[in-house]
Amino acid sequence: MSTWIIGYAHPMYMGIFRIMKTTYHMLDPLNEPPSADETQHTVTLGYTVSQEDPSVLSTLFIHFRLSKEAHTRFTVVFHDIPGINSRIEDEVKDLCIPIPLELVPRMIEVYEFVSVIVSHHMDDYKVARMLWKRVQAKKFHKRVLPQKPVLNDASESFSQCPICNSDLIHCMTCQVASCGSGGCRGYSQPPLAQCVRHQQILCIPCLEDHGPRLEKCGGCESWCCTRDIFECSGRPVGISPIPRVPGREIISPDAFDIYNDAARAHPPRRDSCINCHMPGWQNCDNPRCWSPAICPECASGGVECLCGELWACNLCANHDDVVMRCPRCDRPFCPSCYYIDRCVGCEGESLCFDCAEEASDVDDGALKPVILVASCGICKEKVCDHCLSYLAASCAGCSCQLCGNCASTKCLTCDRPVCEDCFANHPNCFR
Repeated sequence: MSTWIIGYAHPMYMGIFRIMKTTYHMLDPLNEPPSADETQHTVTLGYTVSQEDPSVLSTLFIHFRLSKEAHTRFTVVFHDIPGINSRIEDEVKDLCIPIPLELVPRMIEVYEFVSVIVSHHMDDYKVARMLWKRVQAKKFHKRVLPQKPVLNDASESFSQCPICNSDLIHCMTCQVASCGSGGCRGYSQPPLAQCVRHQQILCIPCLEDHGPRLEKCGGCESWCCTRDIFECSGRPVGISPIPRVPGREIISPDAFDIYNDAARAHPPRRDSCINCHMPGWQNCDNPRCWSPAICPECASGGVECLCGELWACNLCANHDDVVMRCPRCDRPFCPSCYYIDRCVGCEGESLCFDCAEEASDVDDGALKPVILVASCGICKEKVCDHCLSYLAASCAGCSCQLCGNCASTKCLTCDRPVCEDCFANHPNCFR
């Protein structure tokens, strides 16, 4: 008897999973597999062939057991011959029951698959998958044009719809076929769930058995991979904004445990997808924000830069690595915005362009805006009059001032700092 261990990649995996689920539901409900992705069960598919003709399948066997068990618990025996008993055997309780009528179509499908493999003398499951995909394409042709005979031509791939000539699409697990063109009447025979961004396709029965792999967007109602659906984890409540640690360029990762452990305004809420981005949903520009997406309820209080390139939630907006604020008007700006500047040394903000151009009755000295007086000749980072020492060197070639990071390039001869442009043109020396 030839056998296969049935894993997720096998083309009969989903059909056999449904047989296993029904078998355990009837005879051992405590160990019924919850979903097709579980790994607690081991399945073996075996068969015998006719003694008169080895290319003809005789009997099909499917063995089920828990992975921790050494011996088979259930054996499903199937004959596609009238008068021969097809049955489910419980090897532990030593009982036998007829195969329920609801499982007969599933068993016939597995029997057809193994018959194709036996007749082609193929044991490689990858080749078997290709053969079964072709069988499913032929079945689609028969479904949509039952009056038209389907020729048994080995050179015909049946990969196109016979109605509109569009390419067929197949369920990734059971390989059932449907037309890929939405305007064709063969498009929903049967209906397939197809991600609008990725090559993820599942028929509805396989989708239900697999659990959350594809789901419908609440906005555009397209099928999407679960990772493409925005989820708001709920705004943290009852905590104060995390203060920035002086001298650090980013918020300490450990500090975000405060947000992660806090109570939330609501349970995780999924709605909009990447493609439609429903009104009111936002994405905070802080990569360590408490949620990858933020729903309209939790987005209230967020701020947007004048340039329109940044949006930050109310918690992250209180951190000056995410949002800069003009010392006079207190408007928010993103760190790369051209409306405002910051000293790379003390990290103080200048006045925004509007405030710098307008006279004010307010004493700017009390607001402490920085006055930027110089910049690095390479990275263009600016420094105020109190931080000139941050520009640690000048280029030996063009005399432009260089910050500590950009002064690391040295002349190969005299070891004096040079800017990248001068080093490229005169790598040896300027003396």
